[in-house]
Amino acid sequence: MNSKRFLSVLVAAAMIAGTMPTSVFAGRLDYEPEETEPAQITETEEKPSKPAEKETEPTEKETEETKATEASEPSEKEPEAAEETEASKPDETGTEESKETEPAETSEPEASETEKETEPAEPEAEEPSESEGKAEITVPGDSVKKRNAADYYGAINKNLNWSLDYSTGVFTISGTGNMPHYDYEHLPPWDFYKDGIQKVVIEEGVTSIGGESFKNCKNLKSVKFADSLTYIGASSFMFCDSLSGDLTIPANVTQIGGSAFQDCSFKTVTILGSVDAINAFTFCGCTELESITIPSGPKIIDGWAFDGCKKLERFTIPDSVTDIQIAAFGLCTALKEITIPGNVKHIGIEAFAGCTALEKLTIEYGVRELDRCSFQECKNLKTVSIPNSVTTIEGGAFNECDNIEDLTISEYLYKNGLGNTSLDAKPGGVHFLQLADNPMTLKGKNAKVSYKKLRKKARTVKAAKVIAFTTKPQGTIEYKKSYGNKKITVNKNNGTITLKKKMKRGTYTVKVKVRALGTETVKQTGWKTVKFKIKVR
Repeated sequence: MNSKRFLSVLVAAAMIAGTMPTSVFAGRLDYEPEETEPAQITETEEKPSKPAEKETEPTEKETEETKATEASEPSEKEPEAAEETEASKPDETGTEESKETEPAETSEPEASETEKETEPAEPEAEEPSESEGKAEITVPGDSVKKRNAADYYGAINKNLNWSLDYSTGVFTISGTGNMPHYDYEHLPPWDFYKDGIQKVVIEEGVTSIGGESFKNCKNLKSVKFADSLTYIGASSFMFCDSLSGDLTIPANVTQIGGSAFQDCSFKTVTILGSVDAINAFTFCGCTELESITIPSGPKIIDGWAFDGCKKLERFTIPDSVTDIQIAAFGLCTALKEITIPGNVKHIGIEAFAGCTALEKLTIEYGVRELDRCSFQECKNLKTVSIPNSVTTIEGGAFNECDNIEDLTISEYLYKNGLGNTSLDAKPGGVHFLQLADNPMTLKGKNAKVSYKKLRKKARTVKAAKVIAFTTKPQGTIEYKKSYGNKKITVNKNNGTITLKKKMKRGTYTVKVKVRALGTETVKQTGWKTVKFKIKVR
């Protein structure tokens, strides 16, 4: 205790004499850091002679004035240091805060952090200007180049190049061969400049347009295809809603990918060649499309292919089409008349749903099935002709078709084949087809299959070997298994019996239902059952 008291007396004497730096007293409870520490520390570090002058200053008021003057001197010579000192100046919160400020002023960590916060601001502002002169979007092995401020160009692959004259908006693909496909992870090298594209020119030698090549080119107004073109990729011109006028697709094009022209604004479309299909969403949302010409060739009109083409008044379905898929012509609200060719076997779910202007529907002989809601909400439909070949009309096929005035249909189909569909006409408006009878009698015959051969692979038996028509009907014949071992199957179209491999020895009884679809003038037959046996030995 005596040594500590003696030490405190010496410290107090040194303070009175003004010969000991005030930083020694940073731990005293009666110490006020804002009056002595910041200026004292600054003067001690940068101007050691200043503390000696303070010995002659008698009052606290004069001391404060001197400190203010001294604090202003370093700010003139080293403004950054002065700002750092002010930023690190402690509050009057006692001993612990005073201790924290002392190392902060000597090592200046807060000053360096402040500089880090302020200094990077200038490089960040410069980054966009630096990137303007570079190729913003590239693909592997490609780079965007400039001839002048308005002319950009680059390579697509070894054989193809692209260029854009930004002053005119003309974009050109040149060279030979196929373009690659692009997607959201692999953007085309001109993607950054796509808002400047107003016209696309595909030069001779180019054989395909890659998928999503010009997707979302909002200012694209016209395209010119080379005769060498054979393929237009999926979504290649999707959402180009300024792409208008007349579109002609060259004769050599055999495939058009799904959504290729979705939401474009063409008025007319002419396909000169034979394409294998009109794929899903190909012309979906083309609200300005008034007419389209498609030659024979496509077998399928896929889902939503023309959905929402609100100005399409007439459309001729090619004879080659066998299937019209879901909502293919949904919401074509200007479509007034449609004829379904006999080669179409299936009309899909909601295929023509919401065609509110449709007045006349002709289904030619050969069509077999109308799927659910296929003509739902065709509210102005007045004339409907359904042939004898139609065997199935699924539920809701003609829901909300309340204005039918003239309905031509077979009596059998009207009474038995409408499923859950209510297909009515105004009084006197139903006309039953005048059809001749179609007699059919048949009997079963037994057949044999070699067990040794069946052990190696499946065996087939032709329908003629197990079914004999004593009176042959007219029209296409359909078959349907109604009883028999699950390893025995029956082909619907030709009646061929198939026995799966490794069936056991024995005699198998099979029952098959048979019917004839008739002709335009001959009735369908009802289902008749024939029984026969197949021996495996």
